[in-house]
Amino acid sequence: MDAQHHVTPADKAQIEAALAEPAIATLNAAGAPVVVAAGEDMRAVWANGPARQLFQANTLEEMTARAFEATQLTRVARALRPDGRSEE
Repeated sequence: MDAQHHVTPADKAQIEAALAEPAIATLNAAGAPVVVAAGEDMRAVWANGPARQLFQANTLEEMTARAFEATQLTRVARALRPDGRSEE
């Protein structure tokens, strides 16, 4: 079962519309990790099973926290590079 944060009916409609987008629907149907995030803080509001497994998260709150931690680690790693550049 896919996890969903407490959302309003309007939010739910937007999530369903996003999941219906062909590219996202194809990934979801193929079993790829899919996360829907919203808000200024980009909090996870929906995630399928593969995404929760990837983040080793039982709840959306855990997933959001782990994604934030990963983002912070990336910023630190970039800051510690001798040339100060990202590898993008």
